[in-house]
Amino acid sequence: MPVKGAFPIAKSEIDRRWVHQFSGNLRLFDLTGHLLKQMGGHAGLTGTSSYTLPQQWALAVYRNPLRVDGFLYMSRHFTNEKAIVVYDRAKANLTAMGKPIQLIMATEMPNAMRLFNIVPA
Repeated sequence: MPVKGAFPIAKSEIDRRWVHQFSGNLRLFDLTGHLLKQMGGHAGLTGTSSYTLPQQWALAVYRNPLRVDGFLYMSRHFTNEKAIVVYDRAKANLTAMGKPIQLIMATEMPNAMRLFNIVPA
């Protein structure tokens, strides 16, 4: 939760995160916009702090006969951007690009920290 508009995050939590980059082609089920609405869904799928409903949808997509690699959804924390969930079966379609790097060393991290006002605590 924000404290006076900032997000204090323990340095140890930042330090234990890594960035992995992959290339490949994924088949993703689209759980956004009109497609979500046509399936009977709504913004509550990702706009909730309870994971009960999202987990039910994730399991339903996982069990879908299309056997997609994951799904596309609207990010709960960055609500004007899309995010993806990738299932373990997608591994065959992905190739690691380089070695993992520590999150704090990622070129995008300083901008993300400014954008979200993340303060190492």
